[in-house]
Amino acid sequence: ARPLYGAGITTLDPRTQLTGCALVCQAHAEFSRTVLGLAPTAAIGLSSGETNSLLAFGVWRDLEEMLGEIEASGMYGEQLTGSCRVAAVDWGLGDQAAPWECWRVTAPRAEIEAALDREPHAYMTIVQAPDDCVIGGDPAACKRVIDAVPGAAAIPLGLDMVIHCSAMDPFADTWRAIHTRQAHVAAGVRFYTNAGNRAYVPTSEAAAAAITQQAVEPIDFPATILQAYEDGVRVFVEHGPRAILTGSI
Repeated sequence: ARPLYGAGITTLDPRTQLTGCALVCQAHAEFSRTVLGLAPTAAIGLSSGETNSLLAFGVWRDLEEMLGEIEASGMYGEQLTGSCRVAAVDWGLGDQAAPWECWRVTAPRAEIEAALDREPHAYMTIVQAPDDCVIGGDPAACKRVIDAVPGAAAIPLGLDMVIHCSAMDPFADTWRAIHTRQAHVAAGVRFYTNAGNRAYVPTSEAAAAAITQQAVEPIDFPATILQAYEDGVRVFVEHGPRAILTGSI
């Protein structure tokens, strides 16, 4: 973190963490295309990676304006992180803050889903691989899910955010408005979305709809990758921090 944020950084709030990851992703994309001379024909993102792919290829060109709208919405600290007001609304807690944690769990997907079925305040948020998933929700509920799966290994995700689940529904209209942006054509690039696990043409409305759908529903990344493979994609180059998705693919 220090090379990105300065020597004085000790902890990263969610907004700073996500903008930092976006910076790394955009820098990697620029390096790949201008220095290495790669010419990608497909763009596949996971979570904020869908947004970053649109920015990297110039479909969206107003990042600063979008960040201003995000700040004004209270997304970080109030709505989707921190107090997690959207979860509080969804759970009927009134004006109380909602406790929320996200965990990366290594165990068979079906066993995690079976344990989640017994916990209405815990959710499957991302399937990264058939035995590598992310869950989120009430901390006590998440702990019960992890404890219920024999042999499960779990680590904190490092970003506790109400996203990729139905608890985010109260914020969906605001989210869609933030992600409804002027769209430009990126010739020669086929874009994929985890909303329906398919390729699509990212017009202003289509991109907003796709990014909103994958915000209120869990992401099935393997399904998207398998569809891309069926469509002919054979070489994957990961951009952004770490290499988790390289392992998943």
